[in-house]
Amino acid sequence: ISLSGADRAAGLATWAALLCNAKLHPELPQVQAVELRGYATDPELAPVLPGMLRVCDYASLLAAAEGSGIRVTHQPRPDAAADLPRLVDTSSEPQQATGMRIVEVTPRSAQVWVRATRWPLANLGDLPEVRFPPGGDERAARSKTQTGPILPESGVEGLQYAVPGVAAEVRVGYRGPQGDWHYSAWTAVDATSDYSAVIPITGLAPGQRYAVRTQARAADREQPGSTLSGEFRTLPAEEAPATFRLAVGTCQAFPDRDGPHGFDLYRTLSRRQVDAFIMAGDVVYYDRLGRNVPLAHYHWQRTYALPTLLEFHRVTPAYFLKDDHDTYVNDSWPGQRHAWTEDFTFEDGQRIFVQQTGLPAPAYRTFPIGSDLQVWLMEGRDFRSPNTDPDGPDKSIWGAEQKAWLKQTLAASKAKFKVIVSPTPLVGPDRDNKRDNHSNRVFQVEGEEVRRLLASYPNTVSVCGDRHWQYHSIDPTSGLHEFSVGPASQRHAGGWQQSDYRPDIHQYLRVGGGYLELELGGSPNDRTLVLRHLDTHGQEHHSYTLR
Repeated sequence: ISLSGADRAAGLATWAALLCNAKLHPELPQVQAVELRGYATDPELAPVLPGMLRVCDYASLLAAAEGSGIRVTHQPRPDAAADLPRLVDTSSEPQQATGMRIVEVTPRSAQVWVRATRWPLANLGDLPEVRFPPGGDERAARSKTQTGPILPESGVEGLQYAVPGVAAEVRVGYRGPQGDWHYSAWTAVDATSDYSAVIPITGLAPGQRYAVRTQARAADREQPGSTLSGEFRTLPAEEAPATFRLAVGTCQAFPDRDGPHGFDLYRTLSRRQVDAFIMAGDVVYYDRLGRNVPLAHYHWQRTYALPTLLEFHRVTPAYFLKDDHDTYVNDSWPGQRHAWTEDFTFEDGQRIFVQQTGLPAPAYRTFPIGSDLQVWLMEGRDFRSPNTDPDGPDKSIWGAEQKAWLKQTLAASKAKFKVIVSPTPLVGPDRDNKRDNHSNRVFQVEGEEVRRLLASYPNTVSVCGDRHWQYHSIDPTSGLHEFSVGPASQRHAGGWQQSDYRPDIHQYLRVGGGYLELELGGSPNDRTLVLRHLDTHGQEHHSYTLR
């Protein structure tokens, strides 16, 4: 065969020819000729394989190809690097390197998040990371006094792991097992939403599996430039008992991922075939690097371009709750402002979270899963009082309107099992120095009110994110059971001592990464909800059954 390549693809074609002719595998073809145009000579402009041209310049690569007997035709371009777009250009069409997210699924509807990207992959080459003067790395940002992030000449788009977006049009298609494809209208995306859109799908049937496609195209094209495929199942009908496996996770910090693939947790969730996933806050961690909106977008780009997350979210419905780190900074509240976050504000974080997850307004919501289980997703940032206010009946995390809604929907629910998912703990115990949740002394009045309310309904439990350890606790006063799901990776676990087991409240304690699985099942006359603490590889460490 012959290979041809232009611009950055010239390096890839040369490298592929050498690998083929090295006879590493009997099925590789023999390359007779390579035709090259506009070879990129700048290593930053040609990372077709990470770091390749930093250790092997283009002249040596060409010489190696010619020396191997390949006929090389090379048409250099004057000042080739000057007129090439930056980073890796593998296609002239919009791509979808951050995948799709199927969110807010109900028995009859769903929302699909889609984003147009410049390249089909994140920036995986030998590119710079964010630095701060004078320390030169993230450690300088930990003091929360350093400002002025140092970025490459091309800005955030030139960072390692960034996924630059591109102005384009996107749409979503879906079909049932026997139906035709139905497509939404094309929607224009631009920098104001980080080139993303959340597109609704309606008129679906309960408990039905649907194929889904997301497509992106240039505004002047008729045909899609890229297509991703996925599938999902709508929630079961509300009128009948159902079997269902729901997972809840929290606290996924990109620096603490399990490897280049992302998080082992998502492989485990896929292997256990969960029907839906709740991400209970701290989806990303802005604190160290979130100094402007583009850097905030960068956190989402690098996280959701990870292979395990991209693969998981194209086939599993998800619901997102926000907390402090994925809204602004640690223990933050509306109106709070820090000079060290520079151009990035709490309000920016609220807006970006909606863009990235399809979070509805208001953000608190409830949904049934069949006739026996109802789930409440609570909002813990939008309505809260400052942590520093004196405690009393008017100090609140959830706000008067959300609490009134919770009381009304609990009273109206006929579900046998009621699960309240909160981004922060209701029972704890928590560390003595914390001041951010209902188990802390600074929100004691509302905490007691909420615990009494939930405990008054049989088979009602609290599930919380935020804490970097797993536990099952029972409040000694109200009797409310709470399950902390634990962080998304073992590397992110901590904040509590394993030896600090408190028998008056703890039923289970493990300082480790993992998640909580809730399995709805049982016979028609003996319905059960099994709550399991698992680690990131799926090993069960604790279970509790509601009947």
